[in-house]
Amino acid sequence: MAQQQKFEIGDIVFVVSGSPKMTVTFVHEEGSCEVTWFDEQGIEHKSEYMPSALTKENPNTIPPEAFQKS
Repeated sequence: MAQQQKFEIGDIVFVVSGSPKMTVTFVHEEGSCEVTWFDEQGIEHKSEYMPSALTKENPNTIPPEAFQKS
């Protein structure tokens, strides 16, 4: 089992399945992360994710053949 990443305020993260670049703005005690990002029109968005749904590596640049099939 892969070790879960830890995130800190200011980290740039992505949803593991692909997403825009997001900034961690708050980390809750249980580990969930509040993130903020801006869309193409410059509108700010906020959401909260569990750490298992986030990665510091940009999945948008990984070719599909690199993904392991389960």
